Amino acid sequence: MLDTLVTAGVRSFEATSFVSPKAVPQMADASELFGRLPSANGTNYEALVPNMKGYERAVAAGAKTISLILGATDTFNRKNINMSLAETVAVCVAVIERARHDDIKPRAYISCATACPL
Repeated sequence: MLDTLVTAGVRSFEATSFVSPKAVPQMADASELFGRLPSANGTNYEALVPNMKGYERAVAAGAKTISLILGATDTFNRKNINMSLAETVAVCVAVIERARHDDIKPRAYISCATACPL
């Protein structure tokens, strides 16, 4: 599937998420998966990170771009990453500052911008 998308011209993928393996066991192999991604010329593989620990794991696995999610509501953040909205904002800022220092490209997106499903 990945090869087909690259052939079609897609050059950026959010490949995996470096969340807590205890919280999401399905993502426990994120480091292994990231290390196995093909190094096609011009293809960028991002790693979703919810916090500094996830950031450190992603960078250790070879990520050059990280993505952060910020829920627009306190409820979403608490249910998704067990932090308040204010805590999530602070963590996002800290991770972005660290990424800039480490020459890692940060990308962030806002979830639930128009409505919260929770």
